Amino acid sequence: MNQPIKDAAPGKRCAVELIRKGGGWPDEGQAFDRLITEAAALAVDAGAGHGEPHGGCREGGRPDIASGDGRLHINVMLSSDEMIQGLNHQFRGLDKATNVLSFPYGQSDPANPEEAGLLGDVILAYETVERERLARGIPLAHHAVHLVVHGTLHLFGFDHGNDDEADEMEKIEISVLSQLNIPNPYAGLESGPVNSDETSQLMPGE
Repeated sequence: MNQPIKDAAPGKRCAVELIRKGGGWPDEGQAFDRLITEAAALAVDAGAGHGEPHGGCREGGRPDIASGDGRLHINVMLSSDEMIQGLNHQFRGLDKATNVLSFPYGQSDPANPEEAGLLGDVILAYETVERERLARGIPLAHHAVHLVVHGTLHLFGFDHGNDDEADEMEKIEISVLSQLNIPNPYAGLESGPVNSDETSQLMPGE
């Protein structure tokens, strides 16, 4: 397992910790890792600056959980189908892997340095992500980054339960991805590669 990368995007609203835990994620070096962490940081900026989404997060990007330095902290885990299948089974009663899971932390305790500013976790399943990107003929990094952005927005309460919600979320994703020179992942598709069957916004213990 690689060492976690912390504070990978200085100056942004958040600190990102990237953790590799299982799966066949290629060791593409710092460029791949920093692309993932930059994507998460930009998504936090977008989510925090977008006002109140349909999901009902507080306007201004959940200031209720900001850490002492005013930054939010997010964990991004590059994991495996096996791990996500286990999480799906535990929290959703669904015995299969999905491409990404989001675990919002909700209210955290600012007096506890291990909790202060924790926004949540975004976890990717390598085998599913790899299978999807091969089917679409796109780079692994592009699909992984898209899912990180998508999962991070879920932490702010954005969702895609209806067309209006989906349109709002997709516009933010496309904007964030464009800042990373990644093409619109929804172009030419009737429905995007991320949908309600493939991604879950979970609260531990729910």
